[in-house]
Amino acid sequence: MSVDLFELEADMNADTPDGPEQLWSARPHLGAIHDFARARLASPWAVLGTVMLRALATVPPNVTLPPLVGGRASLNLFTALVGASGSGKGAAMRAAADAVTIVQRIPVMPLGSGEGLVRAYAIRETEEVDGERVPVTRMVNTTILFEVSEVDHLGAQGQRTGSTLMPQLRSAYSGEQLGSTYAATEKSVVLQPH
Repeated sequence: MSVDLFELEADMNADTPDGPEQLWSARPHLGAIHDFARARLASPWAVLGTVMLRALATVPPNVTLPPLVGGRASLNLFTALVGASGSGKGAAMRAAADAVTIVQRIPVMPLGSGEGLVRAYAIRETEEVDGERVPVTRMVNTTILFEVSEVDHLGAQGQRTGSTLMPQLRSAYSGEQLGSTYAATEKSVVLQPH
């Protein structure tokens, strides 16, 4: 099935009950996000997507959707802002940070390797228990907003020999267990689901 992009764009911009104008007027907060984005010369859709990411980052990881199919589902979200260089993706992300006040600190980090992704959440340390040093996993973040400014960077990281980035991202999105075990216990960081 082929789709004419110009027809699709016209349909998306149609002022119908199912069109985007209905969404922006459905709630005062949505209208405020739309107007804020326009005032900052940013795409309202890109700002909304980023605001959604920031809002979901405040939800603790133990809050999940009920197990309707399989098991519980995480509230993880991936948003891709797509456009040519200089089209305003970064402006939309900065506008979203200002559009809605979120009092909780949300760590924003660049994305590197699959192992780095896991270690951004937890690190491996040793702790004294009954006079003996034992390895323990210590959580340092329960929520992170990973930011990749250029898709080329993500592709290059994912294509590196032995890279675990793309599988770890897919597992993270699904709320599955993350990490790996290694012979060197100080490198073994495993995060439980969600």
